[in-house]
Amino acid sequence: QGERLAREQAKELLETREWAKSVLYRVPAGDAEADRVRGLAASVVMRCHEIVEKWQRVMLGDMIDM
Repeated sequence: QGERLAREQAKELLETREWAKSVLYRVPAGDAEADRVRGLAASVVMRCHEIVEKWQRVMLGDMIDM
C-alpha cells in the first residue's frame, strides 16, 4: 500500500500530510470531540510520515520524471 501511494499519489500524499498537520494545530484541545479529531489528524500525519520516510527516493524520482 505505501509503495503504491508513494509512486502514484506522491503529491497528494504530501498535501494530505500538510492538511492533517494544519488540522492538528488549528483544532484546540479540550473537549472529547476535539481531542478525537486531533488524535485522528496526528495518526494521519504519522502514517504519511512513515510512508514518505520509507519511499522517499521513489517519490523524488517519480516526481522529477513528471
